[in-house]
Amino acid sequence: MDAQKLASAWHYRREWGFKPVPQAADWEVMGKALLICANGDGQLAPSERDWILGYMASKGAPDALLDELAAFDATDDVLALLPKSDLVNRSRRVIVFDAIRACSSDGEFHADERAAVTRMAESMGVSADVVQQLEAADLAERDATEQRIRVVYPDGTPL
Repeated sequence: MDAQKLASAWHYRREWGFKPVPQAADWEVMGKALLICANGDGQLAPSERDWILGYMASKGAPDALLDELAAFDATDDVLALLPKSDLVNRSRRVIVFDAIRACSSDGEFHADERAAVTRMAESMGVSADVVQQLEAADLAERDATEQRIRVVYPDGTPL
């Protein structure tokens, strides 16, 4: 059994309802775009990079790509990167949502990160209204997760 393929298939089914798993070339563009947005405030927090690497690993990204993303300086122009993946462009709301989640993973969605995400979204034809809806969906999802954890572990997590 290939654990990486199994985890990737589970991730795509659970998160997005996909049956086939996208190609690794699409993961590179997505991972780099997320890192660039998270670096929008000029400080790519370790927790942001860790979130992105973990997220990409859950998608099935190979070790070589994870190593590349771990070393990526995240200063490229995201607008130059996006045309390299047709799937990322067809999943434009997903990458905007994931960018919001990545940027917020350090506990703050900084105004400069929000501007980077909005700039990326606008270049892909995603309106500011939709960006606000995606940000609200992220907040609702985080609140639901926190509520679930409190219900399951009323005395705090065991680890």
